[in-house]
Amino acid sequence: MFRILTRGIALFFGLFAACNALANLVRPGLGGNGWWIELPCMHPFAQDLLLFSSGILLFLYGLFPSMTRGRRSLTACVAACLAGASAWNAGQVWMLAYRGRIEMGFPVPFSIPVTAALAGVFWASLRNSTRPKARCEAGYVVLAALGVAVLFPLAQMFCYGKTDYRRHADVAVVLGARAYADGSPSQALYDRVQTAADLYKGGFVSRLILSGGPGDGPWHETDVMRRLAVDMGVPDGCILADREGMNTSATTQHTAELFSKLNATKVLVVSHAYHLPRVKLSYQRLGIQVYTVPARESHLLSQLPRFMAREVAALWYYWLGLARA
Repeated sequence: MFRILTRGIALFFGLFAACNALANLVRPGLGGNGWWIELPCMHPFAQDLLLFSSGILLFLYGLFPSMTRGRRSLTACVAACLAGASAWNAGQVWMLAYRGRIEMGFPVPFSIPVTAALAGVFWASLRNSTRPKARCEAGYVVLAALGVAVLFPLAQMFCYGKTDYRRHADVAVVLGARAYADGSPSQALYDRVQTAADLYKGGFVSRLILSGGPGDGPWHETDVMRRLAVDMGVPDGCILADREGMNTSATTQHTAELFSKLNATKVLVVSHAYHLPRVKLSYQRLGIQVYTVPARESHLLSQLPRFMAREVAALWYYWLGLARA
């Protein structure tokens, strides 16, 4: 079982790393390796080359575990180096939290499970045997890799999504949620606007951009959001609205145009924790660095499990570049 699991992990991370690195080599910023690892003190081009070659080695181990002594040593070395870099990433996150630069809503950085997974691959590759494999083992390895592909975004939602990166910025974008036909906000919408209003009143930003689409009835999401923000103490003149924010992709594209008009170079984005990894990815694809702030929930969303399950599929959909405004 351990062998199958570690091969599945190697298959997933190998394919993911190689695809992201190749995408970055074709167009800088297109790949998503920053989701799971940062290699310290390396030029981005060298980092992409290293992650591409490392990804190929891990992928090959996942598919073809019977290796020569040289490939086994090289695979183990790659897994150990990546595990070490990931552990260093975790230390950096804890250091930022200790210094008060970020606020962790979940005590374990995403890099910790990544480190454990790569350490498992390192150990398994060293102990790799050449015994005959069961004919069905490859199928179990693929299933293990698919399991990792589900756990990966879920861990992102908890570890990254719940981390508050607030800092002084030019503007905060608030992503919309359901507005009811009578003009009342859903709990999700209320919590997002409340968090953004707190950012304004705390002096972190001087403007809010409210982005959303049509509500259940005559009330547009952004109209409900504006009314809420004003009631919470944000001057109406400090609020801009993106009324075409039908989905995450549309919001990122339309607000990017507003950033240019406002000369905004530092941006905060407010949404719920489960949504923020996809928001970060969507802005990254446009070459825009944003800092995410999870909405402070007044109480747990009743449909949170459904939202998170949907977000797993949506995150991979966006990563594949299939999302359109």
